[in-house]
Amino acid sequence: MVEAVVAGVLLAVVMGSVSRLSVSALASSSNQSERVRIEAAINDNIQLLQMEDSYLRLEDMASQGEKDAACSNPTSHLKSRLEERVPAPDPPKVSNPIERSFEILDDAGMDILIANYKFFSPEHKGKSDALERWEYRTVELNPNFSAQCYTTVS
Repeated sequence: MVEAVVAGVLLAVVMGSVSRLSVSALASSSNQSERVRIEAAINDNIQLLQMEDSYLRLEDMASQGEKDAACSNPTSHLKSRLEERVPAPDPPKVSNPIERSFEILDDAGMDILIANYKFFSPEHKGKSDALERWEYRTVELNPNFSAQCYTTVS
């Protein structure tokens, strides 16, 4: 009788440990799946931004006024074009939205558009550590058409 009770207690302890490991593995797998969806959505969105930048050509602009406006501030023109044509990433089955913002960096005549992505880290779901839960991705874009704005004078 004592042996049966001891065996039952040992079995209960082992089963409790295995169930905790299983729950932990399932939670980790869920977090990893969400992270994969987030990263894929951001990478896809970056490719769409780069594609739209490559399609924006000076000779395709309708009027000379539009060309002059684009050449006077290429980064702002690219920013408005990207905001208009490329929506922010919105992957399915993600608990918090991905935020995308654009920043114009105009230091020393370098026209650089920075696309910033901010998202909630899936590993920190349910935790109150406010500083560690956000992750960021950044990509720099330079308007491809801006090289056509400069002409060499002989």
